[in-house]
Amino acid sequence: MSDKFRLVMNAVDDDLLEEAFVPVKRKNLRPWISVAIAACLMLVLGANFAHSRNSAVTFADLSNMGYVMKLPEDAERIQYEIMSLSDGEGAQASFWIGDTEYLYQAVKTSEQQMLSDSVKAEPNVLTWNSGNLDIQLLSSSSGNTSVTWYIPDDQTQWYLTAQADALEVLTTASQILRATGLDVTVAPENAENITYNAFLLDGLTVAETTFRIDGITYAYRMGSTMELQEDFADISGLEGSFDWVSAGDVYWCNAKISVSIDGRGKILWFDLVPGILYSLTMDSGANEETLLDMANSLFEPAQDNN
Repeated sequence: MSDKFRLVMNAVDDDLLEEAFVPVKRKNLRPWISVAIAACLMLVLGANFAHSRNSAVTFADLSNMGYVMKLPEDAERIQYEIMSLSDGEGAQASFWIGDTEYLYQAVKTSEQQMLSDSVKAEPNVLTWNSGNLDIQLLSSSSGNTSVTWYIPDDQTQWYLTAQADALEVLTTASQILRATGLDVTVAPENAENITYNAFLLDGLTVAETTFRIDGITYAYRMGSTMELQEDFADISGLEGSFDWVSAGDVYWCNAKISVSIDGRGKILWFDLVPGILYSLTMDSGANEETLLDMANSLFEPAQDNN
C-alpha cells in the first residue's frame, strides 16, 4: 500500500497538489469514462410504453412538445410520430440510413429508464458516462442493437435501436448527438470518417474514437481501471514487434511510444489520479513526434492543469 501511495504522489504535479483544495470546475461533455458492466437490464415494458401512433406529426410538432429530434444528414424515409403513453406522451421517429432502419424514441422523465420492449431479455449491456450523459449500449440475441442516453438538464431519455451491429448503431447515435450539440467523440477539427465505439477488453470497458487525417487512420482509446501499476495495461489493440521504443510525456503523464519500420505506431499513457488508461494508434506514417503531438492535442485531463 505504501508503494502505491508513493507511486500516486510522485505522479502528481506539485501545482496540482496545491489545487487539490480548490473545487475544480467540471468540463461539460468531455468523454472521460466512469464505467460499469451490468449482467442484465430491467426493461420497462407493458402499459407504460404501449402506444398508438399519429402519422400526421411533423418535426415542428415534436419540437413544440420539447422533443427536438435531429437526425443524421443521410437519413431517409423519415416518419415522425407521437407515442401515447399511460402517463403522458413521447416522441418517435423512424428513418433509414442505407439498408438499415432505425427507431428513435424520446420521453420526458425525471430519472433514467429504458424506453422500448424491442430488446428482449438478457441483452449484453455496456454502460459508461460521458460528461453529464449516461449512455448504455445493449445487444440482444435477436440481433437488435440499442443505444440509450439520458440528459438530466431537460429530463429526457433518448433511445435508438436497429437490427445492426454495435459499431453501426453507435456511429449513428454519435451523429445524432453531434447534431444535437452533444458530441461524445474526440477528434481534431480536420478529421474525417469519425466513428465511436465502446466495448469490453480484458475485463475493462473501453471507449474508442477512430478518425482519418491525410489517409492515416487513428484510434484513440480510453478506459478506467482500479489497478495502480507503473507497468500499466496496453488497451491499444495494436500488437506485434516494434523497431523503436521510447518514452515521452502527455501533459504530466509518462508515456510509452512504440513504432515499427512499416509505419505503424502507438503511444500509451496512464492518468494515475483518476485511474484512466489511454492509447493512440496510427496505421501508417507513425513516428515519435507525430504520436506525441496528436496525443497531447487529444488528451483532456480529468483534472485541470491551470
